[in-house]
Amino acid sequence: MQHIWIINTNNSTTIFYRKYSDMELDPDLVSGLLTALNNFSEVELKGHGIQSIDMGGLKWVYSHQIEVSLLIIAAGDKDSNSEVMRSRLEIIAKMFIQTFEITNEMMTKGLVKIDRFREFETTLDMLNSQWKQAEKAMGAAAMFDMLGIFQQLFNIFSQIVKYNFFGDKLDI
Repeated sequence: MQHIWIINTNNSTTIFYRKYSDMELDPDLVSGLLTALNNFSEVELKGHGIQSIDMGGLKWVYSHQIEVSLLIIAAGDKDSNSEVMRSRLEIIAKMFIQTFEITNEMMTKGLVKIDRFREFETTLDMLNSQWKQAEKAMGAAAMFDMLGIFQQLFNIFSQIVKYNFFGDKLDI
């Protein structure tokens, strides 16, 4: 995930933003657009909001925390897995809500001191680091799985050679 927004849905205000890429985005402008798209989907299209969008070379994944009026959005590479991103957003949402004891009443009043949420950056950085380490381990595991498949193919091929060639042909 390259960009993460936590937005108060009552007034479409970004209360937390963190980026992990060099791409410069105006967090307030983008949050307004993303919230408007979600509201359009919910109201005009009578849907349940947006799950994910591919836009601008990025995959945008939504997690709507209706009970506390928060919309958590992440933007990642277009090849990113939406379900993995959504699962991570759910973890981020739970940690954010618990850390700051977020309530619907607090978000409805709109008198939220945004500066106090900056300390969440360290928690998010820790989560991001752990997820990157897990992705590296999964990449290595996939490579070992492929090596295992090649080893099985080699064993099968050697059995075929052994049973179909005799004497000097087998030695060669």
